Amino acid sequence: MMSVNEWRKQALCAVMALCVGLFAASNAHAATELPTKASKQAQPAKNAGHDQDEEQAIDNDPLEPVNRAIYEFNYGFDIVLLKPVTQGYRFIVPEYGRTMFDNFITNLYTPVVFANSVFQADPQNSFATFWRFMLNTTIGMGGVFDVASEAGLHNRPADLGETFAFYGAGAGPYIVLPIIGPSNLRDMFGRIGDAFMIPTNYAGKNWIEFGVWGATAVNERSHHTVRRIVEETKLKPAAHLTCVNASRGEVDQVARDYWQAGVRHIVALRGDPPQGMASYVPHEDGYRYSCELVAGLKRIADFEISVAAFPEKHPDSPSFEADIEYLKMKINAGATRAITQYFFDVDLYFRFVERVRKAGITIPIVPGILPISNFAQVRKFSAMCGASVPGWLEKLFDSLDENPAKRNAMAIQVAADQCQKLLAGGVTQLHFYTLNRADLVECVCAHLR
Repeated sequence: MMSVNEWRKQALCAVMALCVGLFAASNAHAATELPTKASKQAQPAKNAGHDQDEEQAIDNDPLEPVNRAIYEFNYGFDIVLLKPVTQGYRFIVPEYGRTMFDNFITNLYTPVVFANSVFQADPQNSFATFWRFMLNTTIGMGGVFDVASEAGLHNRPADLGETFAFYGAGAGPYIVLPIIGPSNLRDMFGRIGDAFMIPTNYAGKNWIEFGVWGATAVNERSHHTVRRIVEETKLKPAAHLTCVNASRGEVDQVARDYWQAGVRHIVALRGDPPQGMASYVPHEDGYRYSCELVAGLKRIADFEISVAAFPEKHPDSPSFEADIEYLKMKINAGATRAITQYFFDVDLYFRFVERVRKAGITIPIVPGILPISNFAQVRKFSAMCGASVPGWLEKLFDSLDENPAKRNAMAIQVAADQCQKLLAGGVTQLHFYTLNRADLVECVCAHLR
């Protein structure tokens, strides 16, 4: 029977072999495709890049049935285990304790960042990461205190997936990983390779390794990703909060944590009924509706708050007039922007905007766009949320769910046409519902450039 260290060596060799295969497959794919694209190469470089991106989006989900099954598993796992554990962690451990734990986990992964910075020929980040690890491990008491950031050595992540991309490896097909979530072939191999560079893997105790992995999962689930976006990128994230299955105290604490982390924009929603419930029932100690949630958030801090709006009215509203009055209540409570439910007929949006302007509502009304990654699923969603599906759209997507490549091409074209009509009508902002298919949205945006 192999020892743990022997198993690691064998697994590492397998990972490297797979990586070599990934590079080879990526380069072979590029070599076989280029001769057939002479006509596209004659177009401007901007369009050539767009064509490549679109082809990748069209062809990159060959495992769609498996991915959807894993997505459903992940959703159930989160509801049954990960979310309750995370909520308990946040309830028991105070803010300073969570910060110290986050610093400790980040420091454990610093050797991964250092190695990949070296692989990517990035001397600046290699130097900064090396001294981050030295300072935080010693003066910072094992990484519990982030003294390196105070000294100006800030964390800039680098992983093996990025390293593969640095050397020209393609992303490969879209994959949903168990527990981890959406990824691709390149980043999946990157995660496996990165795991071998974490120091605790060589502690000789399996419980330490599994403990670190579990702690990392809870830490990531505990809104850590949003904080990383704020600290490590120039993006301005909008965190989502709902009223579903949470007390006011729990929601308020999450909002305070967001503000502390630098998040200034929240999308405040009532939320859909939990799985298995036919209709929405407020938590007995929670915010009942989104107008109450908006008011509660404004009491905590001066957030910028986006709320939902419904061009075809909310399915629970008795009339369009009542729906608009409720939108006014959310605005009076402090909402500064409204994002619409998705729609497919742009005239519905323009009529809705005209109606709310006549009612005295002046905040921006941002249209919600849904590129169709699965028409049967969209039809089901639309029936639940009150969004109409036009007959012309039914005809366009008829039988295409069995042909993902053609369906994705059609989804990109339909969404791009919808966006162009909205922009031509004076719209300046768009909100995309990705449903974990950001590649489709990227291609739609490429059409609009």
